[in-house]
Amino acid sequence: MAVRVTTNPDIQAFTPTRLFSESGASVELSGGGGYIPFFDVSPDGERFLVLQTHDEWTPQINLVLNWFQELERLVPTDD
Repeated sequence: MAVRVTTNPDIQAFTPTRLFSESGASVELSGGGGYIPFFDVSPDGERFLVLQTHDEWTPQINLVLNWFQELERLVPTDD
C-alpha cells in the first residue's frame, strides 16, 4: 500500500492505494512462519523490483556438503 503524506502546515495522510495484488507478494516459508517479500524498493525510492513466479514454482533448497574443505582448498590458510 502507498499513502500520500503532506507535512505543511500539518502532517496529513490521505487514502491508501494498493501497489501490488495480494497473490505473489510474498511466500510463507514452511516451518519458520516467516515471509520473504518478492519485491524491493530501489535505493532512490523511485522504482520497485518485483519477482513474478509461475504457478508451478516450488521452493528449492541447495545443500552443500564439505563446504569448509572446499573453502580451505580455494583459500588455504597458514596454520
